[in-house]
Formats: sequence, C-alpha cells, structure tokens
Amino acid sequence: MATDLAKIFDVQAVADKLAELPKDALLYIAGYVAGVRDRLPPDNPEKKPA
Repeated sequence: MATDLAKIFDVQAVADKLAELPKDALLYIAGYVAGVRDRLPPDNPEKKPA
C-alpha cells in the first residue's frame, strides 16, 4: 500500500493546530462531531422485512 506523504503532512498540520486550541474548544468540537455522527445512518443497516 503506497503512502501519500502530502496527505500525512496535511493531517499532521491539522493535528498540530488542534493541539494549540484550549480544552473548551476541543470539547465543543468533540461534541459537535459526536452529534453529527449520531445523525448519520448506520454503515450496514439491517434489512427489515417489508
């Protein structure tokens, strides 16, 4: 599997910026992400009989 170094550097840059944020901001972001994740449909929904 080939690794795209540009993508790795981009992810590292985002992680570095997030590390600079105050704890309250990180908790807000985490709560937002959890809320968005909860609204998404499941990856493999069970097939219900019609």
